[in-house]
Amino acid sequence: SGAPITMSGRDCTLRALLGPRERGRRRASGAAAARATLALFDRPEAWDPPLYGGRQGLPVHDACVVGYLLAPGNFAGRDCHVAVETSSPLTLGQTVVDWHGRHGGPPNALVVGDVHATGFLDDLVARLSR
Repeated sequence: SGAPITMSGRDCTLRALLGPRERGRRRASGAAAARATLALFDRPEAWDPPLYGGRQGLPVHDACVVGYLLAPGNFAGRDCHVAVETSSPLTLGQTVVDWHGRHGGPPNALVVGDVHATGFLDDLVARLSR
């Protein structure tokens, strides 16, 4: 279609875990949206550090996408060529990002690879606490 494409993968969203600090702030706000998200994320596995590299909390993948749309300054990325594997039986459907331009395809997407987690999470909690 020619529309600009922005991609955000798990490598980015796993850097912004909704953790104990944000949990406490949502609980204190008393807002309906904050209570609802507490119910969603108040699961034992959310607070199991081995799951996410020793950090407590849960990733909020979809909220990162919305967070990027509302406050792109909390995220960083670069233009890359992105393709979807369509022939390998081992990686069929895998999104492949050519981070270093080695495969000759022109950049066709902005790939968001980093997040300022504190800024994003502060904004998320503020919005949920209204």
